[in-house]
Amino acid sequence: MKQFMLIAGITLFTGLSFTFKKAAKTPPGTTYWKDNLYMDAKEISNLNWKEYVYWLKQHEGEDAAKAAMPNFEVWLSMEENEPFKTHYYEHEAYHEYPVVGISHQQAKDYCAWRTKVVNETRKARDGKLQYRLPTKKEWESVAALPLKKSAQAKKHEGQPYMLYNLRRAEDKTVTAHITSPTGSYLPNEIGVYNMIGNVAEMVAEEGIAKGGSWYHTYEDSKLSLDLNYTEASEWLGFRCICEMISEE
Repeated sequence: MKQFMLIAGITLFTGLSFTFKKAAKTPPGTTYWKDNLYMDAKEISNLNWKEYVYWLKQHEGEDAAKAAMPNFEVWLSMEENEPFKTHYYEHEAYHEYPVVGISHQQAKDYCAWRTKVVNETRKARDGKLQYRLPTKKEWESVAALPLKKSAQAKKHEGQPYMLYNLRRAEDKTVTAHITSPTGSYLPNEIGVYNMIGNVAEMVAEEGIAKGGSWYHTYEDSKLSLDLNYTEASEWLGFRCICEMISEE
């Protein structure tokens, strides 16, 4: 039987909105990369995270759900962003924005949970899946793929900062005040959005983030550079890579 939940007036399946759909060859929420590997098309969003917290509350209790909550205090590092402490995660207008304020361990816990619930809904013949944080090398390889060819991409050749949600180096302003929805800007040629900009993304190697964010310049966000972090931040998020372990 299908179960439903209500978040801010929106009815959804319990669990990740892209997790509990009927099994398909391509793992839910992902796009095919190479071999047995698939990459999330978008960064993990506030709504994805809310559904995860809801599942924890229902199955593991209030303490587990509370431990999984983002750290809203990260927004206080910039005075002008103080309202986001209350509104960024809670308000429905930001459902499709990338979740921030998440630690490396919380991201790993999410990947483990997603692995569990997706495999529970798949038939054995579809193969077992493992969601995890991409390694630094994997992330860099996907991020190096060119953007999908479009009139917009051609228009802004020589102005790469216009193709991503990044801070502009010349005047120290930002193209957006904070993040943008996870499906914003141009996807790369395999359909992955925002590998550069929006939020920097945690990789499997703890303390290293890649790709820059709304807070960083294009120079800060080059693939060869690592962004170091020691705690959750308002500019730091993640996405999962999915590995097909076996097929029958």
